[in-house]
Amino acid sequence: MVVPFPACVARPDAGPVRRLLIEHLAAVAAACGNPLGDGEQRLGFLAGLVHDAGKCHVAWQDYIRPGSRRKRGPPHAPLGAALLLFAGERLIPAWTPERRERRAARDQLLDWARAVLGHHGTVPDLNANLLPWQTTGPTLTVHEMLPGCDLEGLFAWISEFFPDFQATRDEFDRWLHDYGDRWCKLVLTERPRTVQRADQDDHPQRAMEYPERVARLICADRLEAGRFEDDPLEPERAEAALHQLQAYCAEAARQARQAGADERLIGLRASLQEHAARQFALHPAARFYSLLLPTGYGKTLSALRSGLQSCAAGRCRRILYVAPYLSILSQAAREIARATGVEVFEHHHLSLVQRFDPARSEVSRETAANSGPRPDDHDVDVMDSWQAPLIATTFNQLFLALFPRRAQHSLRRAGLQGAFVIVDEPQIIDVSFWNLFLQGLEAVAAGAGCQVLFCTATLPPTRTVLKQPPIRLAAAIPPMNRFTILCQKERLDLDGLTQLAVRQLTDGPSLAVVLNTVRDAVTVFRALQDELPDMVRLHCLTAMMLAGHKEATIRGIRRQLAAQSRGNGEPPVAVVCTQILEAGVDLSFRSVLRATSILPSIIQVAGRANRHNEGAPAEVRVFPFAVDGEHEL
Repeated sequence: MVVPFPACVARPDAGPVRRLLIEHLAAVAAACGNPLGDGEQRLGFLAGLVHDAGKCHVAWQDYIRPGSRRKRGPPHAPLGAALLLFAGERLIPAWTPERRERRAARDQLLDWARAVLGHHGTVPDLNANLLPWQTTGPTLTVHEMLPGCDLEGLFAWISEFFPDFQATRDEFDRWLHDYGDRWCKLVLTERPRTVQRADQDDHPQRAMEYPERVARLICADRLEAGRFEDDPLEPERAEAALHQLQAYCAEAARQARQAGADERLIGLRASLQEHAARQFALHPAARFYSLLLPTGYGKTLSALRSGLQSCAAGRCRRILYVAPYLSILSQAAREIARATGVEVFEHHHLSLVQRFDPARSEVSRETAANSGPRPDDHDVDVMDSWQAPLIATTFNQLFLALFPRRAQHSLRRAGLQGAFVIVDEPQIIDVSFWNLFLQGLEAVAAGAGCQVLFCTATLPPTRTVLKQPPIRLAAAIPPMNRFTILCQKERLDLDGLTQLAVRQLTDGPSLAVVLNTVRDAVTVFRALQDELPDMVRLHCLTAMMLAGHKEATIRGIRRQLAAQSRGNGEPPVAVVCTQILEAGVDLSFRSVLRATSILPSIIQVAGRANRHNEGAPAEVRVFPFAVDGEHEL
């Protein structure tokens, strides 16, 4: 017994509305391609047309009906992948008589088949020894599913879109038995030839074609099934946020004056932001920009202004702020929300849903761990698809969008369409992955119409990868002696560093000690606990702390340092930490002790010394550090 293909459903009924399988397949196909387009468009349409066709199996239809006792239906993706390869192999010769074009189309078909296979799970690699439908699992094989499917009805429906496709159940069954050798030839012989014939300059773009095809199918499938609603940053709303940002910056300057910040630095921040805005207006359609400014000169707000300019002009549709650490992310998301008056949706691995509402003083968190309200389906949809006007996320989440491991990661490509991407502190990215990251980002940005702004004091090299160098938005900065860097050759052990820190706190009100490992930071912190008097406010910051604890600790340190700046006789403040202090943390110390590291790290940590030029030049001392006789860089 089979269910007639036109009567099959894709999802449970929504009240009186039946969610027919043919309607879902046709909608996804239209979003993936065009049956009258070129070869790539036709294959995309065909992939969408059969990706869920396995749901027509009688057991799957029984599982989805109301009141069913089945906990799950049989896997349908393997049958969809087999149907796609079968139909594609038959249609490609009819689409193009030219041999080279047929070879390219068959190569594209491999990617689409893997996309169909993995559209509910892990994005699969290309394996010559394993046919896509041989991963179906212990329930039903593809061969065993055939008797339970209305293949005649399915084939007749496919022929409505592609009249050249004519097939019978027996032909499909024989093709399944014989396709193994053909698959090995495609993977082991034809694909390497196709890659070798390609222009080497196009290799990065070609390498990203597979995740792009996966993303096209996943976005079409999920957005159609979930009826996601896009929420872009419209030009009128972006223009209002620009005015709000200017008022916010003016108020921040007023508060900085009251706190004793240098008037020259306040004026310089404003002029640098204006210069960046003018430079962006002169190059509004570039793909990549850079904002290279020392720490403490307002990079985040200047970058935000450029993003709002792009959205106000209608070139971009949303702003995606990307940071390396959760501490930076939470701080920046809060500031962006307050500066623009627009809610910021935060996405990282520790929170199910976290949003910063500019109308509230605290973050609105809705997580599985708290006792408050659970997030609704819309919030989860936004987290999956980045369909929000302002999004704050981490490098890890952006990497998964560029190089997805699971099908669900590809859904973020919908949010990258027309996004203005602010990559904050990119020097944190491991040097061994930097070029790969740039290649992937450039390929995706070109396809998605993104604009990308690198925001840092120390940008790693880009000219060997990017086809066009980033447009520089920053102006030259007049010298301002905020700190002095002293480098000593003498190695310090634990006792020597502890005694030096005690002396520094005797001479000054605040100190940061930055080490290279969590172990070193904890060891030095415990030693200082025994040596410093109880009145000293001592803190420890490492990446191993929970995000909420880390964020609360940074807020507490900031309040204590602000109280000191008002001259109320507050006790000294000392922070022992890892490199977490080097990027995006708005704290200012009178002296900094930094274990020897690479030059960009030293430059970054120096930005936390006398950050607002509120007094005489601070001292940054760099030294080799030894623990238990070992020297760690």
